[in-house]
Amino acid sequence: MKTVFSILLLLMMTMGCSDDSDMGDKDVSIVGKWQMTESYVSPGGETEWKEVEDGRIHHFKADSTFTSNGLECPEGRFSITGDTLLLEFNCNYEVNSRTIKFYFDDGDLFLTPIMPMCVEKCLSKYERID
Repeated sequence: MKTVFSILLLLMMTMGCSDDSDMGDKDVSIVGKWQMTESYVSPGGETEWKEVEDGRIHHFKADSTFTSNGLECPEGRFSITGDTLLLEFNCNYEVNSRTIKFYFDDGDLFLTPIMPMCVEKCLSKYERID
């Protein structure tokens, strides 16, 4: 009986553990300067990674503010909930905020907009530059 209980306990512990390897790097912070190096966009056909020259730069600061040279409003505040990044702009434009999914892989930052900007898949790869 002890053997059966031990096996069941071991199985339950094993099933309760998850492999977080597909969740990206846990120890990388979004704080810093990030430059877009590649873009993965599907215009309705085949999709592939394409290199981006002089890509936009987002600077996420420790005080939860950001600046960017690639957005309609170049500054604002950001907050993170789980794998979601919320950008709140300081400009009086039609777009006051933008919600973006993000993850890290091998130290790179990957961003994909949540709002319906793309018919299929949109994904941008950023490398830390500071």
